[in-house]
Amino acid sequence: MQKELQFLEEQDISPTLLAQVEAFREEYPVDKAALQRVNRPNIPFYGKEILEMAMAALLQGSNLLLSGAKATGKNILAENLAWMFGRPSYNISFNVNTDSSSLIGTDTFRNNEVQLRKGSVYRCAEEGGFGVFDEINMAKNDAASVLHATLDYRRMIDVPGYERIELHPATRFIGTMNYGYAGTRELNEALVSRFLVIDMPELSEENLRKIIRHDYPGIKEAAEDAFCGLFLDLQTKAQNSEISTKALDLRGLLGSLGAVEIGLSPYQAVQMGITNKAFDIFEKEHLVENAGKMGKYFKEKLTELQNKYSDKITDVRNAGLLIGIQLEDSIAKTVFNKLFENKMLTSLCGGNTIRIAPPLIIKETDINIFIDTLNNILEEL
Repeated sequence: MQKELQFLEEQDISPTLLAQVEAFREEYPVDKAALQRVNRPNIPFYGKEILEMAMAALLQGSNLLLSGAKATGKNILAENLAWMFGRPSYNISFNVNTDSSSLIGTDTFRNNEVQLRKGSVYRCAEEGGFGVFDEINMAKNDAASVLHATLDYRRMIDVPGYERIELHPATRFIGTMNYGYAGTRELNEALVSRFLVIDMPELSEENLRKIIRHDYPGIKEAAEDAFCGLFLDLQTKAQNSEISTKALDLRGLLGSLGAVEIGLSPYQAVQMGITNKAFDIFEKEHLVENAGKMGKYFKEKLTELQNKYSDKITDVRNAGLLIGIQLEDSIAKTVFNKLFENKMLTSLCGGNTIRIAPPLIIKETDINIFIDTLNNILEEL
């Protein structure tokens, strides 16, 4: 197996799909002039189900649309797919100024004659590349007309003012998008019909830890727990609209870890990599610092309860402010119901674990109220 595909084998990807990807690479070698655009991604993508769906879509000749919230790994997946298939990649970031000339090319005067300076889509079509349309739902009318032609099933770009361009058989296009950003709009049905669509799930704790360990294999367990918990806290609160998504930045998190490895304090590193991206004064000053402090305090108070009720609480785990309290099977559901009766919103996972995801702005007084309530419930059982 080629080195590029060993990463997939480690994730237990279907051997049939792996064999077809290898065959694809052998069938469509890359021209020497385009090899510089075949780049190994900095961050690996983890997620067996998503990878298999994406690989199957590209292998059968379809273009792919990745839709999801911020920090779900859309661009990371696109980069990994180009690398797996051994294709030169072209990234086109859409904005209000992107037009047909930005995509296909524009006339320039060179050597006393007018020549076409080929754009990213033109070169991608010629070289059998993978074109990544970043924030495709920001495409305006002129650019959208090029997209319709480019993604057409006839695999040729026929736009007025340009020569007809036939797509190389290995050429694929991958669009990424999320809703809610300024300047975005709903994609029309005709454009969406030209893609197979994957709805990207939120980054799981397991996959986040894999990414962190890949970039920083020597990281201490306590540091991994702290940074992983911080990101998951931010992800949960952003999903619940308690905070903006500005600070939810995976590359910023990894950059913070790198700064810590060099010698910067964790607080300063997180300020640069995450906190300062919020720009809102409330979020900047209180969010991250409070989450770490309160997560530690919550764990300490729950550990005290565990020591007091060792026959009822079997384990206490946390990743930042994401808390798990494992109880004896016989009392778990009763405790969950009584917490709800006392207006404590939790969730019951796996039949015996109470999960708590409090707001990042939680205070010690709030934690003490929960601890007192849980203590009274356990005392009665």
